[in-house]
Amino acid sequence: MLISKDFPVRFQERPYPPVDIIETDSSIILVCDLPGVDPEGLILKISRTQFFICGVKGDTPSGRRYICMERRRGGFFRLLSLPLPVDPEGAEAVYSEGVLRIRVPKVKDRVYKIKVERE
Repeated sequence: MLISKDFPVRFQERPYPPVDIIETDSSIILVCDLPGVDPEGLILKISRTQFFICGVKGDTPSGRRYICMERRRGGFFRLLSLPLPVDPEGAEAVYSEGVLRIRVPKVKDRVYKIKVERE
């Protein structure tokens, strides 16, 4: 038997694009697998606490009668909450060989001393 009775009947579709979030001492790095995506067509937005990515993967060739179509095509978007506040003005993005890497500096924790005065 190829598939056991315990195999899930419905597959849960995974979010696209898949994103890894990595923390270093000074920054947050987001790594997105985007093979077949034109990087010039991407829309990236970042705030102190959220990251948004939007784009289009491939196009559906017309005039063909598909029997099976499993490769992902069409528009996509993701909105992710970031684990730490970041400085959006320092964001840098590089796309190479189907992988998008975004480095954003973390906001430094600031501790303020509060002076207590008598009335």
